[in-house]
Amino acid sequence: MNIFAHIGRATLAMLAEIGRVSEAERDFAEPVADRTIAYLDRTLSQHDGGFSGSQDADEAYFALDAEGRDRVDAPYVDPRVYASWTAGLARGYLACGVTFERRDWIERGRRAVDFIWGRMRAGEAGIYRYWDGQPHLLGMLEDQAQTLLALIDAHEVLGESDYLDHARQLARIIEARWRDPGRGCFDLAEGGEEIGLLAVRSKPIGDNADIAEAFMRLGRLSHDERYLQSAQEVLSDFAESYAGHGSQAAGYALVVERFLSPEAEVQVVSGASPEAQRRATAIRERALQLPLAARTVQLLTPGEDDALMVQLGLPRDREGVAYVCVGTVCSEPVEHPDELEGAVTHALAATAY
Repeated sequence: MNIFAHIGRATLAMLAEIGRVSEAERDFAEPVADRTIAYLDRTLSQHDGGFSGSQDADEAYFALDAEGRDRVDAPYVDPRVYASWTAGLARGYLACGVTFERRDWIERGRRAVDFIWGRMRAGEAGIYRYWDGQPHLLGMLEDQAQTLLALIDAHEVLGESDYLDHARQLARIIEARWRDPGRGCFDLAEGGEEIGLLAVRSKPIGDNADIAEAFMRLGRLSHDERYLQSAQEVLSDFAESYAGHGSQAAGYALVVERFLSPEAEVQVVSGASPEAQRRATAIRERALQLPLAARTVQLLTPGEDDALMVQLGLPRDREGVAYVCVGTVCSEPVEHPDELEGAVTHALAATAY
């Protein structure tokens, strides 16, 4: 059993979602998140930003109390950093940092994303599989998918355009090296390293669902229809076969539902003045904490993002405000975080008619 994989890909994200539902749910989820992250920081976190691959699951050891564990050696920790698992864990740190207002967790998530992009990237060949002082094994789709999602999360949470630029770059590489044109993605890039059964290329539904989600989110952030078309093509490749994938089809179904459903896009306009920046920060942080199954949050800077603001029909003379858009229809400017949830509810209700 790989403890790291289960924690990194599910637990933190689940706790972050629970914590956004209500104050009571937050009171339940926050201490669990705190204990989980304390374990990760103590046992798997590496000083350069990565996370060790796993710790052996020794049932007898983990049944001991704190005093008993001091008397025996802890189970072995695999020191290798795996890109996909570290990216998933980075996403969990970012999500919990937002929900529970822990800037230190957000910064730890950033460091993990930066480690992958800075140490485990091979230019146009994409993301390596693992790192043990140097990177190894190119060509696996899972690593590209999780890294792409982590870059998009970092852009939304941190509001920094570099992460979106990196995501676009990786998306282009995925299109070129993993996509079956007009369809889904193979698990191994053309010309990638062949190991065992990886010599036979296949299309895993879970990784393809992650790729489709990432392309969909890129399309909604950039309003570039090419990304949305790619997402649709990837999803369509499994439309007739998904039922045969059993429980693995659950993630695919969630992405299909999100793709077909109206989604609130919160466009937050910053500005040059400290006051406008302060208001924009407060609104954006509230938007990220909304108890919604899905939403897109983007920080726009007048001067830098004028083309997108024109495309969205947003005025360029208002700063420190937000607009809630569903499709091509946007709300009146939201000037205070407390107004945001009502604006989202109104915008989503309007699409039902």
